[in-house]
Amino acid sequence: MNTHADAPAPAPHLLLSAYLHTLCAERNVSLNDLAASSGHDTRWITEPGSQPPPQHDQLAALLPLLGVSDPVLIHSAQALLIPSAHPHRMIDTAPGWGERLDACQRAARSLRICAPLMVPGIVQTAAYAEALSPPLRRRTAERPRPPRPRLLAAEHAQHVTVVLDEVVLCPGIASAEVMAEQVTHLQQMVEDERMDLRILPRHTGFLPRALCEMTFPHHGRRLYADDEGHPLYVSGPASVCASLRQILDNAVADAAPADASRDLLQ
Repeated sequence: MNTHADAPAPAPHLLLSAYLHTLCAERNVSLNDLAASSGHDTRWITEPGSQPPPQHDQLAALLPLLGVSDPVLIHSAQALLIPSAHPHRMIDTAPGWGERLDACQRAARSLRICAPLMVPGIVQTAAYAEALSPPLRRRTAERPRPPRPRLLAAEHAQHVTVVLDEVVLCPGIASAEVMAEQVTHLQQMVEDERMDLRILPRHTGFLPRALCEMTFPHHGRRLYADDEGHPLYVSGPASVCASLRQILDNAVADAAPADASRDLLQ
């Protein structure tokens, strides 16, 4: 296992690796089974960037085995294999981008999410998602709404930290009834220890950018997603990601501690 989290790895390969890991988990397919079916070494999944990925036709043969049969979605995944002049940055605008982002978040060992404009999709209630104003709703329109909560079960090792601006929790984005349901949902997540919630009090005047940091368990690498509309993914050496990591560090540091955040949520 490669534990060098700062070793360069193309953002599309990290995205595709997390996507396939999640599909394997959903279909109960092991990576060994995947290797046997593809005839291709799957170390490029567990150690993105260290091994050459499969060819387009090999990936097209693998995805139906993992439940993806739509030719449009298969083509979108194949596009992640195309070499780029800027391998550590990519905007995913192709059909299925929401599913791929959701898969990345579920594949991560740890998540840090900064949300200054709205409750992030990973912890939204259905009523809250429906109540978003049209510009905000368009940002999440293509994302799937799984019948189960997106956050993994409490016994899973995934650690999730969410930093919310206090204004996001006030009626205005949605009705008082919808917001009450949404706040109750957040409270339950906190009580079940499925999320470490930190709230930025309004008086701080600090408004960070919407950002998600995903750290993956198989190789320890980080992938950042600027979650404003179609996600901008960033990965690579520490010099590339240092400013993004600092944004999240600052947001956590400026937010209220866990106990004070619970009080603000009340």
